[in-house]
Amino acid sequence: MSRSRPYQEEGLPAWVKWGLFPAMLGGFGWAFYAVSQSQFAAPASYLFNTPSEAVEAAYCMVVAEDVHPNRVPPGSYLSEARNFWMTRLREISGSGMGAALVKARVQLTRDIDRVQRPNPRKEWLEFTVGECSHKATNYGMKFREFE
Repeated sequence: MSRSRPYQEEGLPAWVKWGLFPAMLGGFGWAFYAVSQSQFAAPASYLFNTPSEAVEAAYCMVVAEDVHPNRVPPGSYLSEARNFWMTRLREISGSGMGAALVKARVQLTRDIDRVQRPNPRKEWLEFTVGECSHKATNYGMKFREFE
């Protein structure tokens, strides 16, 4: 009597192992490379349609100063935000901070005038402080309040 061997799976054909798998891996690798390159291809965008990095920094600095017109205690969240944006503005524009601040104030006034709410100034400043803070974290700022 001959012994029968239990059923054995033969596995995948060699052309699948040596042809299809490497092709799939290559396709995934190419897709990963294409996506990683395309995400950085977009031009930099600035908050609230500001025309430049300097005006964006000035806009956010002005917002951090104006959100609470009374003196902000040192070390507070708004103080950290104002200091971050002031430092960034100095780094970007050097001694030409005045022009960026003027453009930022003009744009902020226009943006507040566009808000159709009962208290447009307060609501716009509170909204923009959050947006500026998120942008600051994108630039590498670490707020103690967010930790």
